[in-house]
Amino acid sequence: MPDTPLGVRVLSKFESVTHPQLILPVRLSTYSLDLSDGAPAKTIQTFALVDTGASKTCVCARLLDQLGCERYTLRKQRGVTDTRDVYQRYASLAMLDEDKVVFAEFSDIEVIEYNTFQDDHYKILLGMDLLGQFSMIQIKGFEISFGALLV
Repeated sequence: MPDTPLGVRVLSKFESVTHPQLILPVRLSTYSLDLSDGAPAKTIQTFALVDTGASKTCVCARLLDQLGCERYTLRKQRGVTDTRDVYQRYASLAMLDEDKVVFAEFSDIEVIEYNTFQDDHYKILLGMDLLGQFSMIQIKGFEISFGALLV
């Protein structure tokens, strides 16, 4: 991984200037311990919302169910307005650039399960647990650049 910013271009489905949304293509895969002997990992490619206000990465329960990711722990999670019980699961996540090339891969990471509405556009919120692993993140309008992954 180079030390210079990668200059990954962020995609956006919305052109709202008052509420710019930073969107990255991602690939979500089954947690290795949830796989049966010799079974290949299931994979879903979708878009994730970059959420610098989230401490943990959150994934829609339906996506995790489709992948066969099991619930592991029920824990308390504090949000903006309240504290609630949430399930933790594990999955693998790859961040893709605008050409769908992997520029960062996180294997068997802990994610928080959350429920979305049918018309919600984004089923994954990328939190600071993953975003904080880069040496630098620079956001300018609808552009986002990532530095090298910290070891």
